[in-house]
Amino acid sequence: MSQTNYNKEYYFAESKPTLITCSIQKFSSTLTPFIYETSSSYYYQVSGLPLELNIQFKSIYSDIYCEISIYNSQGIMLLKKSLNTSTYENLKYPYVYNIVKLTAEDETFQKLKNQPKDMVIIIFRTYRSAYCYSIHPKSSAFYSRTNHFDYLKALAADIKNLPDDVVKKTVELRVGDEVETVNKAFLCARSPVFSKMFQNEMEEHQKNTIAIEDIRMPVLKSLVSFLHTGKLQNNDLEFLCDVYYAAHKYDISELRDACCVLLMPKVTVENVFDLLKMSNSYQDGSFKISMMVFICQNFETIFSKELEKWMLEEPKLALEVVSFLNIK
Repeated sequence: MSQTNYNKEYYFAESKPTLITCSIQKFSSTLTPFIYETSSSYYYQVSGLPLELNIQFKSIYSDIYCEISIYNSQGIMLLKKSLNTSTYENLKYPYVYNIVKLTAEDETFQKLKNQPKDMVIIIFRTYRSAYCYSIHPKSSAFYSRTNHFDYLKALAADIKNLPDDVVKKTVELRVGDEVETVNKAFLCARSPVFSKMFQNEMEEHQKNTIAIEDIRMPVLKSLVSFLHTGKLQNNDLEFLCDVYYAAHKYDISELRDACCVLLMPKVTVENVFDLLKMSNSYQDGSFKISMMVFICQNFETIFSKELEKWMLEEPKLALEVVSFLNIK
């Protein structure tokens, strides 16, 4: 299968503080500004040119204190800045806080572009007056890559290279008495697991039916829809975790990444250890390091609520968190 080359992707988690992880790759063209509207009062914008990266925070308030920290995929801090002054624009969000502007001459910008895992973690802390306000995000309707057509072009290229007997056939995915019919080509083009199934002379292959016992039909339908479109509808935490499991089971990396994008805004001090455990069990290093940094930034709250319980239930993972905190 060909590798889709995406220019940039963003992973958001909303909390106190605001956590963002984003993939920083070599900018080959002007990037359409990525806008994240958290509420009627707050607004984030990350945008870039081939030799420039800008991060802004916008608000209806003029008395915001902003602090930003940027870490690499090993949790090492690359940049920390704060700002409590804004410029005024006569727009919906009149007060603009230009927190970060990096150019090709900046050492930090070069470090961001050369991360071994193409991922950095950005943490915003925003305060108004003497109080830290909790921000509640508006969830996006669906996940889509920065350039959605890249996914479809890569999919078309992969399907073009498949044998005609695969492209022209359909297969039934059966969950109990329910059936979802899908073209074999889409399964083979995006899932090495399904591709291997159809290469082997197995009973399901002969009957043209695959029985699935550990995935709910709504989750399976979501998986199939993503294979066709590259888009994943947003849903609640449990549903997205089930889709994440399905993506792992069938080795659909694009779907796994899409799940992470939509899971990030749902991370809280109450569920971060469960998500950390999930990412650890599926060996998802990018999602795992994001959870570790989240714990680090909220350590005092999490320690009093959850860590002692995890010391009993998951001692190795809990101690790994403690070791990460010591490195910090």
